[in-house]
Amino acid sequence: MTLRAISDAFPYRRSLRSSRRPAISFWRFALTSIAMTAVYLPVILGLALIFGEAAFDRVGGWAYLALIAPVAVACLLRARAAYRRRQSA
Repeated sequence: MTLRAISDAFPYRRSLRSSRRPAISFWRFALTSIAMTAVYLPVILGLALIFGEAAFDRVGGWAYLALIAPVAVACLLRARAAYRRRQSA
């Protein structure tokens, strides 16, 4: 397959290339990503600590089970979906 045939198969790519707006530079993207991470990370970690302490105060030592159980269920559901996908293929 030639590059032209591939680009004809995906017409939305052609419209992106013909856009007259300049693309964002890598450095602008990188600095924006770093700045957003510098704001987002402390906020989320702080919330995790606050809610973790609140959960531990309420539930006690069982808080770890309350954390592990949903993660284990999600892993089992994902493994089940992967197994079904392999069986149907």
